[in-house]
Amino acid sequence: MKVAVYKGVRNVVLEDRPKPVAGPGQAVVKVEYVGICGTDVHAYKEAGMCEPPVIFGHETVGTVAEIGEGVTNVKVGDRVAVGPPGNCGECFNCLNGRASICIHGFMRTTGITKFTDGGYAEFLLARNAAKMLIPIPANLSFEESVLFDVIGTSFHGIRRSNFKIGDNVVVIGTGPIGLSAIMLLKLGGAGKLIVVVRSEAKAKIAKEYGADLVVDQTKVADLGAAIRELTDGKGADITFESAGAPESFNNALQITRAGGQVMLIGVSGQPYSFVSAGLVPHEINMDTSFVYDAAEVAMVFDFLANGKLPKAKNMITDTIVLKDVVTKGLERLAGKNDQIKILLAPNK
Repeated sequence: MKVAVYKGVRNVVLEDRPKPVAGPGQAVVKVEYVGICGTDVHAYKEAGMCEPPVIFGHETVGTVAEIGEGVTNVKVGDRVAVGPPGNCGECFNCLNGRASICIHGFMRTTGITKFTDGGYAEFLLARNAAKMLIPIPANLSFEESVLFDVIGTSFHGIRRSNFKIGDNVVVIGTGPIGLSAIMLLKLGGAGKLIVVVRSEAKAKIAKEYGADLVVDQTKVADLGAAIRELTDGKGADITFESAGAPESFNNALQITRAGGQVMLIGVSGQPYSFVSAGLVPHEINMDTSFVYDAAEVAMVFDFLANGKLPKAKNMITDTIVLKDVVTKGLERLAGKNDQIKILLAPNK
């Protein structure tokens, strides 16, 4: 089978590998779509995110092609999402209901480390079928269901936050995670939903996905003052930083009201620096959110299947084949572009 292997910064090559075989407790999934994640792009551009060699791809949906001995939760032909393993049942976090931060989760997630191959391939091995494979509802397309990762990441972050109906909320960033946050916060009853952007094109997109107000930070002298003017002088009750950039983090501190909360739902391999005097005297609560668990993916699928996130599918701006993963995928997303979510279709 064909696979795309990350060998180092800006070095991804196609290789032929044997098709995986399902052992006890395992399943082989024929990949229908895999999303090119921002994490993949960060790792492609800069060292430190992922140690090569890695077959990227942790946003994978497909069809069960083979099951190993003892697998009872899926059968051949089932449509599934390949989620994070989580819930190892061994570590402190899993035993205390925090499967999203399982200490083994990162190493066992497909497409993140060299130990577990991801979905930039025609077939993928789910090493723990019982915990990694999540059924896709019959009335939900592969195209919509592949968005489980970006929507799930935002969903988990909002559920972890202090968000309440009526809160004035700011979202920084209009990538897939930011747009997902906008849709979910709108659905959840945000008061004023304000999005910070850096261009007119991004402002238009933010409004299409549900933003009440948009602030183009390139057009205001003082971003904090601009946000306070829109929130009766207070600032944001909660700011969701989804861009994963040092500048955005410092902007979040400026625009969040005293006693408010900054939620980091975007990640970056770059170092962050900030002045503690801009945070501590205002008693701003700062928190982080990593990924979702299987139960949250099921909730996201329910939202999608019932039409509660009608704009979600619009995030998919292109679908490409495996041979074009660098030129039409990673390189395009690594530079200035008008793409939101690019899918790979390895078997087409």
